[in-house]
Amino acid sequence: MDSGDRFSPLLRELHALCKPSRVAHSLSVAGTTAFLCGRFGVDPGKGMTAGIIHDLLKDRPYPEQLTWSAKSHMMPEMEQVSRIVRQMETEALFIEKVIHGPASAVYARVVLGISDLEVIEAVAYHSTGQVGMPILARLLFAADKIEPGRECFKDSDEEDLKRLDPDELLLKALEYSMGYLRARGGAIAQSTVDLYNALRSRDVVR
Repeated sequence: MDSGDRFSPLLRELHALCKPSRVAHSLSVAGTTAFLCGRFGVDPGKGMTAGIIHDLLKDRPYPEQLTWSAKSHMMPEMEQVSRIVRQMETEALFIEKVIHGPASAVYARVVLGISDLEVIEAVAYHSTGQVGMPILARLLFAADKIEPGRECFKDSDEEDLKRLDPDELLLKALEYSMGYLRARGGAIAQSTVDLYNALRSRDVVR
């Protein structure tokens, strides 16, 4: 099976579920995550997969996202995803903006048959982040916030993608994301704040 065959079902699902701008963003995130994976010794195919599927359900109605995320509580292999969902459920102020991460993860596991839990958990983590995220999750989170398709993307960002280490990239992504939310009066998840504070003190452990 060549790489085209490998990703074709995911791309069909992406086009079926997402608006064109979301498709373009997801493909850019996929390419950026795959590039970063190559830099840090992670399988680029995992990065490509995670990037393609990370926002699969973001354009779906909120109740549908809730339904899919709740399925994680009934799936033993999705224990970590279920924990992420429970954390989101305790912070109702912003859950509607972030539940698409776990929802997309569960959808990918159930409908697309993606069994790689490193990929699934990276997708679930990407909408809020968390201290102690595995390397793939950190790279996906960073790629999502600073991929070249972003209007705010600059030449310096391109250079940073080539030189910063995973935690430095993660911190840069968090600064972008939190600055965007603050400028618009948006709520910030506690796990995101905790991750930012840990990175600022370089106290990130796995």
